[in-house]
Amino acid sequence: MRVAEHYVTTNSRKSAVIYYDMLIKEYPDTEHYEDALVEKLKIHFAQAKIEDARAAISLYRRTVTNPTRKDEVDQIILWLTGYDLE
Repeated sequence: MRVAEHYVTTNSRKSAVIYYDMLIKEYPDTEHYEDALVEKLKIHFAQAKIEDARAAISLYRRTVTNPTRKDEVDQIILWLTGYDLE
């Protein structure tokens, strides 16, 4: 996670997304899974990549069984409502 966070801090968002994707794919049963997914969603949202944000939300809803960051995801969903997310 720290590597991806470093990429975000240094404005290397594309690299951060690549790293978050690796965490999501390779380590779905760890405590970093939800964080990687939410951070990836936040990057897509900040870059107005609506379809990518929708895909991240869909994956979050399907796979995160005990969400701890649901409020953040719900807030982004509210902001995206104008894009007919539901």
